[in-house]
Amino acid sequence: MVALLFFFIPVISAADPNSPHLHSGILNKYQRCHPSRYPDEKFSLTTEDLALLYTGQAVLRVVSDRAHPSGARSSAAFVKDVAAPPGVVWDVLADFAGYPKHIDPIVACSVYERHRMLPAGEVVRAQYKVKIAPAICVQYFMEHRFEQLTKRSMTFHLDYGRCSDIPDCVGYWYVEPHMGGQHSRVFYATDQILPGWIPAPIRSTFIRIGCNRATANLEPACLIRLAERTATSTTSQAKSWRQHLGSRIRQQFALHAKRS
Repeated sequence: MVALLFFFIPVISAADPNSPHLHSGILNKYQRCHPSRYPDEKFSLTTEDLALLYTGQAVLRVVSDRAHPSGARSSAAFVKDVAAPPGVVWDVLADFAGYPKHIDPIVACSVYERHRMLPAGEVVRAQYKVKIAPAICVQYFMEHRFEQLTKRSMTFHLDYGRCSDIPDCVGYWYVEPHMGGQHSRVFYATDQILPGWIPAPIRSTFIRIGCNRATANLEPACLIRLAERTATSTTSQAKSWRQHLGSRIRQQFALHAKRS
């Protein structure tokens, strides 16, 4: 009964951009490096995993609701082959205003600061509003560090200079060329601590569904971005490529609908 009440009682956010977070980081931050540098098995691919990637599906690993003094810790990782070159994938990942369109739990995302990071990177800080359940939304402030040109990766963690609703969150993206550079193999991982006042069934459902939708929507978003890039070209090769993109987009949306 207590858990059901969360669906009807709005939760007031305690996020505050004018106050620092309660700490400067609990979880170990990811490094911008190749996935093989991580010792655990989150990015290791078996023969069965490779077969799954070949069919257009994602390899998804989720571990949720491990006890933690600050709440409940969860981890997720996926590997996904995307029929678009790395530059297009990075365009989508850097389009923070577009996140609500293809990452369902995110209802709002806005950049409040960005600056260069030497030698060839960028730091972007953004505010997120995420729907955990019908009447539960949390807000948090995230710092992203891009080095896609030199290290093919981006890491993120809370902006600890601002107070967020969630105790902690860290993560990682890595995009490498695949199939001669026309496609990409995308690696993603995140560890987060959700507040203990969110009921366990809601936390578990949020993690599982959120990851499934994010993986399912990534490639369609990239294909739409790629189609926009080639829309003005009139060459026969571009026309053939647009037909291929249309077929691939329809295939990915059909796969997403089947999973849902």
